[in-house]
Amino acid sequence: ESWKTAFGPGAGLVADIFRSSGDVLHFRPELDISMQGAKWEEDWGEGLTSGRTNMLYINLPLVMRYQHASGFFAEIGLQPGLLVSAKDKYDGNTEDYMEWLNKFDFGIPLGIGYELKNKLGIGLRVVPGLANINSEDEAVDHNLVAALRVSYTFRKK
Repeated sequence: ESWKTAFGPGAGLVADIFRSSGDVLHFRPELDISMQGAKWEEDWGEGLTSGRTNMLYINLPLVMRYQHASGFFAEIGLQPGLLVSAKDKYDGNTEDYMEWLNKFDFGIPLGIGYELKNKLGIGLRVVPGLANINSEDEAVDHNLVAALRVSYTFRKK
């Protein structure tokens, strides 16, 4: 009945495998792990019950980045993801929720940010999901992830 935003951690690795001449466009495949989910409230006829659904995904974003010489960047890509864990927590109980969800997710990462000269970066990425995450035919839900990202770039000279 009521879904609310939940916060969760994420971490990953990026490989900058292609750079255009002029060092402006970068193709960057990534591997990341992301805790996703939502807080919820529902009335099952015995009063209001609240809980949280936690989903753990392994994602493989394939991102094209435009990097301006000033340090500002914008990025867009494709992001397939694999659900590896799903838990529903409510009333002190934890239940496996995997059977109710599709194992495959697919989204479009869109981001902006700034990379400093000392290789530290900060960015904001939004990933609207295109795939239905529910395995039930009548229920249609999509992931929507907003991430504040902090990075450090290792580069060979």
